[in-house]
This record gives sequence, C-alpha cells and structure tokens, in this order.
Amino acid sequence: MEKKRQVIIVGPHRLQNELIRSYLHDEAELPCQVLDSLRQLPPVNKDVRRLVLFDCGGMDKEDLHLALHLELGESEAIDRWALFNLSRNADIEGEALTRRVRGFFYDNDPADLLAKGVNALFNGELWMPRKKMEQCLMASQALAPRFAPQAADLTARENEILALVATGANNEQIGTQLHISPHTVKTHIYNIFKKINVSNRMEAAIWASQQNQLFPGWPGAQNTEGKS
Repeated sequence: MEKKRQVIIVGPHRLQNELIRSYLHDEAELPCQVLDSLRQLPPVNKDVRRLVLFDCGGMDKEDLHLALHLELGESEAIDRWALFNLSRNADIEGEALTRRVRGFFYDNDPADLLAKGVNALFNGELWMPRKKMEQCLMASQALAPRFAPQAADLTARENEILALVATGANNEQIGTQLHISPHTVKTHIYNIFKKINVSNRMEAAIWASQQNQLFPGWPGAQNTEGKS
C-alpha cells in the first residue's frame, strides 16, 4: 500500500506560502501545511511521505549555508527536501545536494512548474535545471572518485537509461525516448542504483561521468537506440 503524501511549506512569508498551499492542494491534490520555522516540524509519521519546501526568499549565500548546515542538518533523514524562492545566483546547489535537498525552484519560476516538480520529487526524481546539474557534475570531478573505478555489470538497457539519467532526463522523458513506460524506467533505475551502489540520481550521474572518463568505451556513453 502506497504511503500518503504531504507537503510542508516552511518560511516566514505566511501570505505567500498560504497561497502556495492552496495552489498545490487544488492543482496537485496534495495535503499541505504551512509552518513559520523548521523547529515547528511535527514528528515523522512513517506512514506518510513528506516533502518539505523550504522558503529561501531574501536569503543570501551565507544565510543559505547556515540553514543547510544547522537547520536542515538536524532534520529527519526520512523527509524529502526542496528549496524554493531560490536566487539563480546563489550557487548553493552542490552543497544542498549533500544535505538531502533534491529539488530547486527559483524565484522567477512559474507556478505550474512548482506543481510539476513536486510530483516529480515524490516519484523519486531529482528536480533541478540541467545546466545546474552539469555545473555540479563538473565541480565533482575535482574531488577524489567516490565510487570504485570499474564498470558495473549493467545490461544494455540499463546503460542506455543511466546515460539519459546523467543528462538530467526524468522518468517520463526517458520512457518517451526509449518507448517504455515510466514505471519500467523506475524499475530499471532501482536496479541500476543497487548495482552501482548509489542512492540517488545525482550520485548515479557522477558515477556515469567517472565511467566515461575512466572507460571511454563504456556503453552508457553512447546514444544508441534502445530495445524494448
């Protein structure tokens, strides 16, 4: 039985956040709660999948850094996190990803993008602009490889899907390109994560990037037509 979903919107801009709560309730049919502070988060209910939307409006990079390390760092690991009202110049995405943040909504994003992104996050996808993801991947190359420098025993289909994950494609986009259902994509991604020992799409993309450098013949680096 699938767990119930709940969105918790956290931030001091009560009027704006109440409007977002109403919008998500009407457009995405999601129960939402508005809180002024993360300290007001209720205890975790293991029967509920929570997505916490953290309001970054008016925060500079130093404020965001402190919030990521002090407030989000003390939160329950079971929660899914996303930042909204984020400045595109904040340059905090790489650090946020290490703090379990999996979604980024910017201060000039349209409202319909928020509803779409929230649903994607509940489906286990990473929600961030492709350009930002590429920047995070490039920055990661300066770090020592975290993953074993050897190719995993991936099938041809898994290699195709991993290569698309590394470009920032979501499950629906992958399914459309490979002519398979999003559910099938999700199953393949679950198996890929187990085989390469990662826990999310960003880590999988980093792993794929390292394989491409270490093994130029890695099948996932090639854009081939998929099989059913």
